[in-house]
Amino acid sequence: MALLRLFIGNGRSTIVNKQPTFLRKFYLYVVGAMLVLTFLLVGTSMLLRYRHARRDMERLRHDYLSSQKSLIKSEVDQALEVMDQLWLESDRQVRTEVHSRVDEAWALADHLYRRYRSRKPDAEIKQLIIDALRPIRYRQGQGYYFITRGDGVEVLFADRPEMEGRNLLSVQDTEGRFVVRDMIALAHDQGHGFYHYTWSRPGSKGMGFDKISFVRHFAPFDWVIWYGHLFG
Repeated sequence: MALLRLFIGNGRSTIVNKQPTFLRKFYLYVVGAMLVLTFLLVGTSMLLRYRHARRDMERLRHDYLSSQKSLIKSEVDQALEVMDQLWLESDRQVRTEVHSRVDEAWALADHLYRRYRSRKPDAEIKQLIIDALRPIRYRQGQGYYFITRGDGVEVLFADRPEMEGRNLLSVQDTEGRFVVRDMIALAHDQGHGFYHYTWSRPGSKGMGFDKISFVRHFAPFDWVIWYGHLFG
């Protein structure tokens, strides 16, 4: 009996001794699982926050770029509008200028003709008019007068007198227009008017710049008096 009690007592002692070990392991498992779950939750939360933050940054970047593009487009549109307005104002000013210059030359020619027509031969009156207009310069020497006969012969080419006496009906601009022929036709048909064409600037051979001239017919000698402005 004593031996049996000793065995039973030892068994209970073993069971009691094993219980704390089991509980400790279970506790460790639970704690470990909670830690893993916590890490997963924290990691998932951080990942979601990162993705949200990145998406917000991309949206802000897109909105910023869109606003900058809109701002730049608005500024460019405003600049183009200002340039267009300046161009229109410049075009109007140039038209007014070339028109006025030709009217002044025509008035001078008409005055000399009326004053001397009964006292001098036509040849002398023509020379008086040519001599009066030849030295006149505008725009720092870039503006001067032309006189062309109705048959295309150049009477006055103030900047290049060697061209005087030549027939210029075959002269074409950089786009193939027969400039002198068209001007004569305009003067004969309408009496006066603006003529647009392209012309090369000295030192820029082959480059066509816009040019506008005003022409006016001087009937007593069948002359076309004209003056032009080269843009660019």
